[in-house]
Amino acid sequence: MHPVPNPDHRAYEPTGETVRGADAIRGALLESARRLFEQTFSAKPTAYGYAPGRVNLIGEHIDYSGGFVLPIAIERQTIVVGDLIAEPRLDVVSTARPDEIVRIPLSGLSPGIVKGWSRYVAGVVALSASAAAPENRGFRLAIASDVPLGAGLSSSAALEVATAMCIHALCSPDTTPDLAKLVRLCRRAEHEYAGVPCGIMDQYISANARRGTALLIDCHSQSHREVPIADEVEIVIADSGVKHELADGEYAKRRAACERVLAAIRAAVGARESLRHCSLADLAAASPDPVDARCARHAITECARTLAAATALERRDWNTAGKLMGESHRSLRDDYRVSCTELDVLAEIMSAIPGVFGARMTGGGFGGCVIALTDRGRAQAVCDELAKENRSPLVFATSPASGAGFGRI
Repeated sequence: MHPVPNPDHRAYEPTGETVRGADAIRGALLESARRLFEQTFSAKPTAYGYAPGRVNLIGEHIDYSGGFVLPIAIERQTIVVGDLIAEPRLDVVSTARPDEIVRIPLSGLSPGIVKGWSRYVAGVVALSASAAAPENRGFRLAIASDVPLGAGLSSSAALEVATAMCIHALCSPDTTPDLAKLVRLCRRAEHEYAGVPCGIMDQYISANARRGTALLIDCHSQSHREVPIADEVEIVIADSGVKHELADGEYAKRRAACERVLAAIRAAVGARESLRHCSLADLAAASPDPVDARCARHAITECARTLAAATALERRDWNTAGKLMGESHRSLRDDYRVSCTELDVLAEIMSAIPGVFGARMTGGGFGGCVIALTDRGRAQAVCDELAKENRSPLVFATSPASGAGFGRI
C-alpha cells in the first residue's frame, strides 16, 4: 500500500496517542472493507479513501446562517475501498449490510432515483468530475465504518468524503485533490441526493481537519483558522441512545425560520449578508414572528459564543470554554428548541461529574450525542461512570484527529 494520509501532502506524524488510535482504527476498517470487497466481488480493490466523523465543540445550527463553528475530527472514521470496472455502473456494499449489494446504472443517475443509505455514495459519484474521466467505466466499492449512525457525529459526511477520496485515488492517484471543490461537491450530494439542506461544516472538517486542533470555520467565507487544543483536555462523547424521527423535518423548518428573519431584518434595517452579520438590535427592529425570532436569537448569540470559546481554548481557559458550552446547550434547548429530555438529562449529569468543564448537546438535535470538555486525567473516569450507571449505550473519549486521505492498495 502507498498511502497519502493527508491529501495536501503534509507529513503524517505517527506519534502521540491520537494518531496511534486513529491509525489503528483505520487499519482495522481497511482490512474489513478489503475482505468484504473480495468476498462480494471476487476481486481485489486497488485504492481506498477515508474520512473521519466529527463533533462540534460549539457553534450549532449556525453554519447555514453564515456563522462560526468550532468542530474537531474524531478518531472514528469511514473507509471506502474500490476499483474501476468496464461498465458504467456503481456497485456498492457495506459491512453494515454485507448481504445487500446495491447496483446503480451511472447513465441517467439523478436525484430521487436512489433510495436508502446508498444515495450518499451515488450522489458523490454522480457529481464527481473524476467519475466522468474514464469513459464508459464504473466503480465497485466496499464500505466499513465505526462512526455511529444517528448520533450526530456526521456519519453521512464521513461517507461522502471517503467516497470522494476513493474515487480520486482510482481516477487521479498522482494528483492532489482540490479540497474546497471536494467539500462543495459532497455537500451538494447531500442536498440533492439525500435531501438534507445541511451547511458546509460537516464535509469541511472531515476533509480539512488537523491533528491536535479544532477548526474555527467561517461558514460565510468558507475559510478557517486552527485553534490548538492542548493535551491537558480531552473530549468525551456520550450517545443519548435516542433518535426522534422528526429531526430532519424540524431541521428544515428552523432553517426556513432563519431565512425569514434575515429577510425581515434586511427589509427593516438594510443589507445584511447573513444572520452572522446581524445584531440583537437588528432582530428587535425587524419584529419578526416570535417563534422565528427565537431561532434567529440563537444564531446571533451562538456566533458570539463560538468566537469567545475559540479564544478561551487558545488561552487554555477551560472553565470559560465549559461555561460557554453550557450556555450553548441552553440556547439550543430554549430558543432553537432542538434538544429533548434525554439530551438535557445527560448534559446535566455529565456537567456534574468531577473533571468536566462543561457539556452540551451536539449535532442536529432531538437525540444523538452530548459532548463534554474534560480534564485529560479524568476522561476515562467520566466514561466509566457513565457506563457504570447505564447512562449511555455508547461513550468514548477522543482528541482532535486528522482529516481525510486516500491511498493505493
